[in-house]
This record gives sequence, structure tokens and C-alpha cells, in this order.
Amino acid sequence: MSAKAPETGRARQFAYPLEPIDFGTLRPTLSINGLVELMALGSSDFLALERGIASEGNGRRQLIRIRLFRISLAGATDIAGLDSLAQASGVTPVAKHLVLDLADVKGLSPALGGLDNFEGMTFGPVLRDGSRSLLLVSDDNFSARQHTAFLLFRVVQAAHNR
Repeated sequence: MSAKAPETGRARQFAYPLEPIDFGTLRPTLSINGLVELMALGSSDFLALERGIASEGNGRRQLIRIRLFRISLAGATDIAGLDSLAQASGVTPVAKHLVLDLADVKGLSPALGGLDNFEGMTFGPVLRDGSRSLLLVSDDNFSARQHTAFLLFRVVQAAHNR
């Protein structure tokens, strides 16, 4: 992950640890896991959208994990000058805190729960109660087997973040 240092304008890079996918009884023949979107919350805090997909055999059994993390660059090591993380020592990655796991969202229809191509997010309008809205998007890749959908959430800040 890269970020521009405001005081110098030079690019900085940080180690970003991906959360593993718990496959359970699934024995995947294909798995994809990655960071698909970053949204700045300030100069050193971001929302990160991770998407993990695993399928077994011809895709009849599938596991989808869509998770949103709040990350912070504070205390993380700038690795821009390193040739390889494999040989580096003392590297501190970005700090992460799970904000939302779509698997835990109650009330999603089976069609929405099976969406696999979430790759975008943005803040929406401020809601009547003064809280912010967050919009997640999954697109259909121009495929009849996938669907475009938007999920809208109300952002509730914890007391220590206010």
C-alpha cells in the first residue's frame, strides 16, 4: 500500500497484512484474496475493503468473505526503500481493526449474501440523525451470473472515536 507524505510529497509504502480466509470444510481449487479498495479518512487513517473468494471443483461450493477494516499508518514502518520484505526485520505493518464483515450482517437476502464482486465504496449523504452513510458496490462484470448491487449502511462511531 502506498501513501504520499504531505510534508515532502515523496511516496511512502507500508506493509498491509491480509486477513486469511477460513475455508472450513471447503477444499478450494481456486481462491482469491485481496485488498480491493482504500478510502482516506484523514492523513493517516483509511477504510480498507478486502474481498476473499474461494470455490471448490466447478464452483458448486463457494465461500465469499467481504470485510471492511479501519487502518492506521501511525507507527507503521515506511518500507519504500526496501528491496524485499522477505529479508527485512523490524517492519511494523499498518494497524487494522475490523469494522464490518458482511457475513455478520443480518437480514441480507440470499442473493445479496452471495455477491462476490464488491470492489468499491464511498461515503454517501449525511443522514437525518447527523450520522454518515457508507455505500458499498458490487458489479456484475457484464456477466449474467453476477449482479450489480449497492448496500447502504449508517456509520455509527464508537464513543472513543468521537
